[in-house]
Amino acid sequence: MAHYDDLDNKQIYAYSAIFVVGTVITIFFVSIIFHWMDNGEQTRKMLETEYNQFNQILAEQTESLNEFVVVDPVTGRFGIPIENAIDSALKQEKKSDEGTRDEA
Repeated sequence: MAHYDDLDNKQIYAYSAIFVVGTVITIFFVSIIFHWMDNGEQTRKMLETEYNQFNQILAEQTESLNEFVVVDPVTGRFGIPIENAIDSALKQEKKSDEGTRDEA
């Protein structure tokens, strides 16, 4: 007559150990692949998102600061490039400084 507890325990333990090790190795490799893909995605996002948008906005603002524009044609207000405005302001300041030195 067959006994139901005549199981081969060594074989059960061996298969269990193999499956546990295989599962741990699979989880390890999946986590490595996930980490690698996540780093790649973060790098892609950094290269394609706000940094390029900010550079584009900065380029547009720099272009608008370096051109002549009509601000208000009714009052005759015009915009001049920022370098010209700085030079003009410095020249006016020098003139005002020379005028105050002559009076003193």
